[in-house]
Amino acid sequence: MARFAPVVPIQIARELQSGPKDYLGRYHLLLAHDILDKPDEYREVYGKVREDYQDSFIILDNSIVELGHPLDLEDLLEAANIVPPDCIVIPDAMGDGEKTREMAKSFVRSYCQHFQSKQQFADEVPSLLGVLQGSNVDDAMETTAVMYSLPMVDYVSVPRIFANKQGSRMPVLHELIRRDTYKLFRGIHLLGFSNNILDDVCCARMQIVKGIDSAVPIRAGLKGLPIGDAMFEPGWSERLGPRGKYWDTPISEVRCEARSAFVRSNIDQYRRWIQE
Repeated sequence: MARFAPVVPIQIARELQSGPKDYLGRYHLLLAHDILDKPDEYREVYGKVREDYQDSFIILDNSIVELGHPLDLEDLLEAANIVPPDCIVIPDAMGDGEKTREMAKSFVRSYCQHFQSKQQFADEVPSLLGVLQGSNVDDAMETTAVMYSLPMVDYVSVPRIFANKQGSRMPVLHELIRRDTYKLFRGIHLLGFSNNILDDVCCARMQIVKGIDSAVPIRAGLKGLPIGDAMFEPGWSERLGPRGKYWDTPISEVRCEARSAFVRSNIDQYRRWIQE
């Protein structure tokens, strides 16, 4: 059963966690640069996640999309000390399997050397999550093979660009099943919503998928847009528009009764769709 990770700024995360029902949940993808910017708030909110859910799972993202470049290793590890993750996303190049494989080799080498120099054992170190980038399915499978060959890579993710460029992430997932490759890892994550929401839902309902992350249901709620069948129609993404200043959403908007109701309803609806 897949879980939904709401990608939200910390002021929204706190609001979702408060009240009689916890809408924030147990499965998360956090942006490392924002953790470094607001360490005390993240310790409080996601420390409570750890306390409330024995099966909580936290992915630490390297913020490559938000910053245009991944955080360096020292900053990532500083963020990991603030909110200890279950795994850290390895830097990747969108749609480029060859470059992603080279970036992964370099990052994992530096990651392992860092902890070896401090004489820390593997069970004391967060696992890594590799992104299965590639121009086609075969290219993504080559990336998969490289990720399996690298130490500490216990998880992999299928990025949204497959659906955006080729219509679906399903062929990659089917190939992982056909080759039994998914069994080599502890879990498979779907990295972000694509432009094909129906494909995202169908892929998230596959048994081999651990979870999927997105800000879309929350952003839609803040705009007064309920998620429903209209999401599966062409042009829905244009109605929602770009992320813009979502990360700076003022607390007054978060606490607006009507918008808050849409946000919570959207989260519930998406979780029902993927059968969480």
